[in-house]
Amino acid sequence: MSYRSIYRPGLFDGPSIVITGGGSGIGRCTAHELVSLGARVALVGRSMEKLKSVQAELSEAGGEATVHTCDIRDEEAVKATVAEIIKEQGAIHGLVNNAGGQFPARLEEITLKGWDAVIKTNLTGGFLFARECYVQWMKENGGGPIVNMVAEKVQAGQLSMLTKEGSIFTASMMRDLKGGLRTEHEHILGDLIAKGTPHSIDCPLLKIAYTHMAVAKGQR
Repeated sequence: MSYRSIYRPGLFDGPSIVITGGGSGIGRCTAHELVSLGARVALVGRSMEKLKSVQAELSEAGGEATVHTCDIRDEEAVKATVAEIIKEQGAIHGLVNNAGGQFPARLEEITLKGWDAVIKTNLTGGFLFARECYVQWMKENGGGPIVNMVAEKVQAGQLSMLTKEGSIFTASMMRDLKGGLRTEHEHILGDLIAKGTPHSIDCPLLKIAYTHMAVAKGQR
């Protein structure tokens, strides 16, 4: 059975949307949602095999997608990838900053190297893609929405189970980045960056985190 969105058909007819982390999970589902509504998508990720698998799914559903491998922590690679997307898609009308790393660990076990790697993935990578999409296309072409995905919910008793993604810190920084962009470029960026609303999404990370919590409390 083909994918059916809750939104009206054709809602996104025409626009080209970049999705980082598009080879699996939330990125893959976002791609199916947008394509079902008429958008063209550019899937960005580390594994070409995964990207091509999602591309094939979208093609079978009648959608259009290009695939681009990129280390989002690498500034020059991000610049080149955004330029490649513009060349192949002809435009960038929106960006979904979805790529990130989840590596559950106790707070005292997180090394500086691990912390730096995750900050570069979850914060720096999002900044680089937002900047390059804006500089290389949006600035001179009417702007566009930028959606930043963050994992930020930590319940009481979970502080010792923070993941290596530094979820509280990076989520706060991404919110600050969004606020700064809104203040500086509200006249040109789309509503999604200015009025983004947090929602809970059930994903594998939550299951891993809750399993670790249960083990720590001796419940499993």
